[in-house]
Amino acid sequence: MKPKTKFQHKVVEASKRLPELSPAQIRWACTHVIEPIGRRTSKGEITCLDCGEVFHNTTSRKRCTCPHCGAKLRIEQTRKLRFEQHAYAAFITACDGLQVIRIFMVDYYAKIGTSPRHVMTEVMQRWIAPDGRFCTLARLRAWGTRYYDSWIYSSDLELRNEAWAYSQIYTYDVYPHIKL
Repeated sequence: MKPKTKFQHKVVEASKRLPELSPAQIRWACTHVIEPIGRRTSKGEITCLDCGEVFHNTTSRKRCTCPHCGAKLRIEQTRKLRFEQHAYAAFITACDGLQVIRIFMVDYYAKIGTSPRHVMTEVMQRWIAPDGRFCTLARLRAWGTRYYDSWIYSSDLELRNEAWAYSQIYTYDVYPHIKL
């Protein structure tokens, strides 16, 4: 949608000047948003999917700590070799006198024997003015599915009409260093 008001024009221009995420922000999203997984085999061998270390643990607990990297693992007893998780991370900052909440989809792909892969894609920006007005820049969503957060990653962040789906994107994890 093309910007129609002065506020929308200001938001579109300010969005172009937003900086990339810092390495510390990316590291935070990969460690705090995604829950580390350990795969337990029937013989009691646990593979940490963060570091790849294999260790022996005969207890039937659902959680343990990796002795190699110190990650607090959620144990899954399975024969699966591939694991994936998807979660949202939010970063709150300010630009040109406006507050912006940047929502990133963090995709985690892991396979036994390889290092995990994290992919972060910005899917939405909610811009808020000091007087309470707001507008949303977002990627396109797939229509005709029962999921309201099926993002089309190849689309651009563009100004979108306000819809209920953008308010349903809830992030439990917000980066603790907020710039207001």
